[in-house]
Amino acid sequence: MRQRHILTGLASAILVVVATAGPTRAETIGVTTDSGEIGSFTLTNRGGGLFALSFPNYPVGQTLLSINGSPVSTPADFGSNINLTVTAGLGTHNYTIDDSVVYTKIFSSTPSGSPNPFSLLNYTIASGQAGDSTDPTHLFLKGLVGSVPNPLVDVGGTTYDFTGMTGSVIDIILNGSLSGSGFDSMFAFMGTSTTDQFVMGTASFVQTTAVVPEPSSLAIMGVSMSVVGLLAYRRAKRAATA
Repeated sequence: MRQRHILTGLASAILVVVATAGPTRAETIGVTTDSGEIGSFTLTNRGGGLFALSFPNYPVGQTLLSINGSPVSTPADFGSNINLTVTAGLGTHNYTIDDSVVYTKIFSSTPSGSPNPFSLLNYTIASGQAGDSTDPTHLFLKGLVGSVPNPLVDVGGTTYDFTGMTGSVIDIILNGSLSGSGFDSMFAFMGTSTTDQFVMGTASFVQTTAVVPEPSSLAIMGVSMSVVGLLAYRRAKRAATA
C-alpha cells in the first residue's frame, strides 16, 4: 500500500512539473513561423515559360508583420525582382519552377542600429499553383529556405533566431487584380498570355517550419508516462489475482 502511494505521488509530481514548467529563459526566441507583406507586384509573361515578377514600389510595403503568431513590424526585403522559369505544367493549374536560382530575403531590426541589425535567409522557389473559378485571383508560389547565413535580428527589444527556419517552407501569395487585364483568372493568365502581357496586384508571404519538442520536455514526458503505465499495470495485476 505504501509503495502504491509513493508511486502515485511521484506520478502526480511529474505531471505537475510537465504542466507548469515553461520554456527556459534564453537570450533569443526561436522562430517557427513568420508572415508579412511584399507589396504591389507586376507579373509579366516574357515568353518561353519565363515570368518576371517585379515589385515596382520596392522597398515600400515589404514588411514582416508576424513572428510565431505574434504581431511585429519590421522591414522585410525581398528585392525588386524574381524571375520564374516554368519548366512543366503550363496549361494546368500546377507548375514546376526552376529551383536552381537562389533568392535572398532580409529582415531588418527595429529600431535600426541594434546589435543584431538584420537576419538573412536564402530560399528557392520550386512550384506554383494558379487559382481557377473558385479562387481566380491567386497564384501560390512555394519554395524552401535552403540556408540561414545570418540568423539573428532584434525587433522591438527582442532578439529572434531564424536558425530553425533552415529547410522550412515559404509561400508567396500573389493576389492579382484581373479587372481590365483580359484574363478571368491567374490560371488563364499563366496558360494563355503572350509575351509582355501582365497582371498586377499585391503580394504576401508565409513561412513555416515543424515544431520539434525540446529534448528536456520529451524526457520529462517519457518518465511521467512510464510511471503512469507502471501504476496501470499494478492495478491490472492486482485485479486479476483478486
